[in-house]
Amino acid sequence: MLEEQYKAKCPGHILMADTAFFEADEKQKKKYAVIDLKPPAGFQMGIVLERLTSLNEEITPPHSIQLYFTPEQYLDRCLEYEDVPWQDLQAHYEILDLTNYRILVDGRQETVETGAYKIWGECIEFYSCDGGAEKTEAVYLTVGVPEQKAFQRMRRMIYSLFEEVRIWKKERENIDEISEMLSIKKWERQKKKNSPGQTKRKIQRNEDCR
Repeated sequence: MLEEQYKAKCPGHILMADTAFFEADEKQKKKYAVIDLKPPAGFQMGIVLERLTSLNEEITPPHSIQLYFTPEQYLDRCLEYEDVPWQDLQAHYEILDLTNYRILVDGRQETVETGAYKIWGECIEFYSCDGGAEKTEAVYLTVGVPEQKAFQRMRRMIYSLFEEVRIWKKERENIDEISEMLSIKKWERQKKKNSPGQTKRKIQRNEDCR
């Protein structure tokens, strides 16, 4: 497994969907699955760039950007794959089976043409219940990327989409040096970024809070 770990400023809104979703009218948009996430106030974000060799690559791409949203006291444990108290809670799932996708983060965007129909996005929202009301305890979001120049692409995407990105841990195996990341960050800040209108959040529910 190849891996790089980062931390960054937690965004206010992440929207991911098929590229066609953003060109559709409001009625047509209802036909598309989307990941529409607004992390709770006070959450922190960790980022893992990863290649796994044990997955079924016909369904799930091996390279992925994994985003962890949790309270600060749990973030390092998530990045180290340690046990956390919310991992056995109920969860909402949203899975995006598609070919091309766009991801928007607080007005910044990246469009990715993958060339293959796979699971390119998956969001798991863990929640607890208090008096029938749901409370989000943590969120895990995976964004797959194509094979070609995957790590370079993933680095470019995270510096383009997120603010205050900083390296937390880096395990190198044929991975480029930090200077590349810094140059990417400078270049991305010069780009013009457009933001389509936001959509109402739709998260698939496995169980109702009772």
